[in-house]
Amino acid sequence: MSEEPKRDDGPPVNRHLYAFLWAAAQPTSALSKLRYNHDLLRVILSLACEEWWALHIHRGVPKLFCYRGRNVSHPRRLPPEELLPMDHIPDLSDSTRRFGRDWQPPQPDGVYSGVAMAVLATGLSFPPPTEVPPNSYKGQVGSVLNVNMMPFWLGKPRATLPTWCHGYVKMIEKCTEFMEHRGVGYLTIDEREVALGQAQRRPGLHVESSFFPLYPRGSARHVHAVSLPWGRGPMRQSWVKGGIFVCSTVDSSTAVWNCHVVDDQGSVVHPHGGLEHCRALLRGVPCKRLGAGELVWMTDRTPHESLRMPEGGRRQFFRLVVGRVGAWYAEHNTPNPTGYTPPPEYAVPVVEGNKFTLLAPLSPRWEFGTEPELEEARRFHHLWRVLHVFELGHLAEKMRECGIGSVEELLGWRTKLKSLAKIGLWKYSYCDTDDPGVTANVPFSEGEMIKFMIGVLSNPEQNREIQAHLLRY
Repeated sequence: MSEEPKRDDGPPVNRHLYAFLWAAAQPTSALSKLRYNHDLLRVILSLACEEWWALHIHRGVPKLFCYRGRNVSHPRRLPPEELLPMDHIPDLSDSTRRFGRDWQPPQPDGVYSGVAMAVLATGLSFPPPTEVPPNSYKGQVGSVLNVNMMPFWLGKPRATLPTWCHGYVKMIEKCTEFMEHRGVGYLTIDEREVALGQAQRRPGLHVESSFFPLYPRGSARHVHAVSLPWGRGPMRQSWVKGGIFVCSTVDSSTAVWNCHVVDDQGSVVHPHGGLEHCRALLRGVPCKRLGAGELVWMTDRTPHESLRMPEGGRRQFFRLVVGRVGAWYAEHNTPNPTGYTPPPEYAVPVVEGNKFTLLAPLSPRWEFGTEPELEEARRFHHLWRVLHVFELGHLAEKMRECGIGSVEELLGWRTKLKSLAKIGLWKYSYCDTDDPGVTANVPFSEGEMIKFMIGVLSNPEQNREIQAHLLRY
């Protein structure tokens, strides 16, 4: 067998996978019989990458503690019958909400942080299909309303949206009830007819956010990954700071998986967010098929897909993106006909050209990580799960940005808790309580919750209990 050639340029490929593929191309190799069996090669590579992919899929773990009143240091330990299933989807549709801090926590599920999705309302009514005057917006075809990522101000939707979008203002206002802050929103409305057996929106499993790696010319080393957020979407104490709201008029036409796929190196999520290769790891069956008029919030890292319609007909689709947006594609998105553009503090880079052509050179990578990378991913995956036990899952990525990538590193911070301010903790949070003498929405800081968590994890006996809880899920 000839000597394996050296690779001095181009994107990095895991050396084990590269050696395997190179050997399959050599006529004298026993692996050459696989050379033209692409389906079998794909199965082999998928099995090799499976653990690496799975470590980037984060599912929530039921919380174990209910913080009681102001006494955060001694919360109530939840009994087994009160623990929610791991794949439980928060239902906030019955909560009484008002913009601001004065609200009653939803019942009976409690208050949520760090979740991947939540049901916000059911049975919402859509306005009648809109007849849009000719030449009303860029890319208009006929009189059908079909706008994509059109910017407007969430606090004044009627003043910053064209009149033919005013029928959706009530739905927008329903979304804003759950927002911590109101800023710029990006509205998508699609009222087109859908052919039999076709999907109206993007088919195939995907997330909206994606990372893709950049490589310098003539170098085989990975430099960094560029993030394209599409709302992000942390939920903190049942308030959202970004993310995606979706709703439609057709039952079971959107599927969502209740988990996060976090990939900051572009080695798991394909360009444009593709995740078909991870479908088996997500148990194949979606956690939720949206009903007609059911409003759901999710993060931009929550897997979902538009399903093919068994019967053709008109489908009205509503989507609202709020929070950080990494790019606004001029060829694919709709400028606001009123002339509204986001203010400088909310400005988003405008990218000219076809996004599929621009990212075409960034083909998906087959990657399963080196052993040190796998160990680092395992430690962060464990930290993510532990944080969910204490209702702090939304802080996992912020902690990693601050150099805390494992439970051991978190425990090392016990002597410098003041530095946790870099994570961006809320000054106040809200707790559940079963004490009739204490109001349910008593404020306390997330810093106090972290101190309590570190105290529990530092106790060997209690730490063993936490680990046993994680093993059950």
